[in-house]
Amino acid sequence: MKKMLMDNSPPSAHLFKRIALPILNAAQSQMNKQEQEALLDLTEWKGNHSPTEIGATIYNRFRIILMRSIMQDEIGEDLFTEFQFGFLMDRSIWRILNRADSPWWDDRNTLEKETKNSVILAAWRETIQFLNNRLGDNISQWQWQNDVQMTHEHPLGKVEWLASLFNVGPLPSAAATESINNLMFIADGDDLKIMMGPSTRRVIDFGDIDNSWGINPTGQSGVFTDKHYQDQALDYAQGRFRHHYISAESIAKNSEGVLNLIPLEEQH
Repeated sequence: MKKMLMDNSPPSAHLFKRIALPILNAAQSQMNKQEQEALLDLTEWKGNHSPTEIGATIYNRFRIILMRSIMQDEIGEDLFTEFQFGFLMDRSIWRILNRADSPWWDDRNTLEKETKNSVILAAWRETIQFLNNRLGDNISQWQWQNDVQMTHEHPLGKVEWLASLFNVGPLPSAAATESINNLMFIADGDDLKIMMGPSTRRVIDFGDIDNSWGINPTGQSGVFTDKHYQDQALDYAQGRFRHHYISAESIAKNSEGVLNLIPLEEQH
């Protein structure tokens, strides 16, 4: 169950590869050395989004750039910014990618008629150039953790000088869009900002209730000066679990303190 909850290999990534790779492999003679090297990384990538994965970075950026190349000329830059990380995009992408004759492939801003193959190759080149500019020309540095990190943002953390007090992170992410260990992005300039993820992970053993495990995204305390404000954040990010005490006996045995709430009328 723990392994399943941390599954970060989305089936959609494998489907995307099956559509794009034959076209890119056929065009290798038109690629420079770095584009060919990155293509090999994407080909060998198994869909895993662990922090050190290079293929995860290439795949996500390639998919985003490709969909922008396909759709932004029709719907405009502002609308595409809102549209690109929504559920409608996730449903639309496969209707386009599986049809070589889809009218979306043609760029309305040019005189020539673009094709599925030409748009995919152009998006690939743009992806490699983008990652060059963002992460450097050494592909070994194009790791998922260097491109996307997770910050648990407190409402007060939106104020820049309060962010270091209230926000938790940034931390490497081991999650992916459309996987069980799911997250959702929005675009923040060139950054991919994680806006949604699992609110908790929990495994309950109904045959032995005290053999239960879980983890919170940050901690159990909502007080930023408390030691439990963010003490689970790294474990959450790295896929570790904490033993949960559920029975009254195990709670009493392992409690570090007791909070007594006394009604105001009983205090006089």
